[in-house]
Amino acid sequence: MFRSIIVFSFFIAFVKSFSTKQMNNFEFLNFKEKYNKNYISENQEYNSYQIFNRNLDLIKHRNLNLKSYKLGINQFTDQTMDYIQSNILCSNFKLNTQTSDLSFLSNSPIKKKNINWVKDGFVRQVKNQGSCGSCWAFSTTSALESMIDINMGQKFLLSEQELVSCSKKNFGCNGGWMHKAMDYVKEKNGLFLANDYPYIEKNNECRTDISENKRIKSSGNFHYSILPSKSVESIKKALTINPVCVAVKADFDFVFYKDGIFDKDLEEDNSINHAILLVGMDNDKNCWTIQNSWGVEWGNKGFMDIFIKDKNGVAGINTYCVVPIYNI
Repeated sequence: MFRSIIVFSFFIAFVKSFSTKQMNNFEFLNFKEKYNKNYISENQEYNSYQIFNRNLDLIKHRNLNLKSYKLGINQFTDQTMDYIQSNILCSNFKLNTQTSDLSFLSNSPIKKKNINWVKDGFVRQVKNQGSCGSCWAFSTTSALESMIDINMGQKFLLSEQELVSCSKKNFGCNGGWMHKAMDYVKEKNGLFLANDYPYIEKNNECRTDISENKRIKSSGNFHYSILPSKSVESIKKALTINPVCVAVKADFDFVFYKDGIFDKDLEEDNSINHAILLVGMDNDKNCWTIQNSWGVEWGNKGFMDIFIKDKNGVAGINTYCVVPIYNI
């Protein structure tokens, strides 16, 4: 009898394992079709399948214990976190720099309880940086595009590639800082349009064949402030003026976030490594809304809600924030 129980237990475990593998095979086939994955060899496909399985198993395991948000399959599920860190995320954003113009951070109360620049129509579409650590450039252009629309009523798509190739104080696909990108834009008196200087998803020499007359002058008509670190109140006040460039620690949960309100705190030994755009806040739900630059297949159609917390904030979102302010 005891032996029969052991054999039956092994059989049940085998069936569960077999069912999981079959389900993962089915998920992988759907994944390949949905994200148009084409592998150069059977060996590469097998390795990608193994990575996909490990990530999917961890996603399912994490979802058993998560309460406020859920993880899911996206375009990164066949890639390791080491690859994502090296090819998509940025380097350390830690800085001790702060600009002197913080006049908008007066003692006046915040009049708007909830802000959503997307619903108000002042945020361009979700973009996709691809396999290039240019998040800092996308965060910068997106903030400036909103600034022009809010203040001038003009809708432009500015060139991320110009920043990647020409902003020499930054490091192209290897990372950068939004305030240094804004310094470049101010020095050049504006950026070119994305159509005139298209994004190519890689480092390249700065182009000199585009007429300077094509620069969007209004995109250079601003000053900026690096907000006091860890100040939720200053971020809220800045957000009433314009969407804000922010940075976070993009770990496994961030990369595979699907929906809900993200609430994973920044660990002390981790540094922020990814730039995004803060586009809204909902005080009723006590959350920020951010727009990412990983396409509409990531997160909730390219967006994420993040709990508002003091100090570093969830994922370190309160530690490096830059807002452009239009010169009227």
